[in-house]
Amino acid sequence: MKIFTRLTTVLFLFASVALAQNEAAPFQVPTTNSGTTIQQRIAATDIEISYNRPNVKGRKIFGELVPYGKIWRTGSDAATKISFSTPLTLNGTPIDAGSYEIFSIPGEQEWTVIIHKNQSQWGSYSYDAAK
Repeated sequence: MKIFTRLTTVLFLFASVALAQNEAAPFQVPTTNSGTTIQQRIAATDIEISYNRPNVKGRKIFGELVPYGKIWRTGSDAATKISFSTPLTLNGTPIDAGSYEIFSIPGEQEWTVIIHKNQSQWGSYSYDAAK
């Protein structure tokens, strides 16, 4: 009888731990695209980029899915995020330390890359050139 009581106690203990872990971490539906975050220190500046790349799935991405000459959120699912730990200058433009979104205008030969202040966009629907 003691063995049965101890075994029952151990089973209830494991069940309690398993239930507690389930409640702490709700199931998240995985995204359909591959995401990553990279970090790099260049000189005295820490740079972090969070990016979701579109899965090709047999499609032509640039020039079709992402048209040339139009604003693009640079990534899939959500706009790509970039952060700088110190102020810096990119292509002659001063940028304060902080977090930004990256947008771009793809071209067949050249791209325009845009550092944007707004950080709440899913796509490029409310892109504001003033930011």
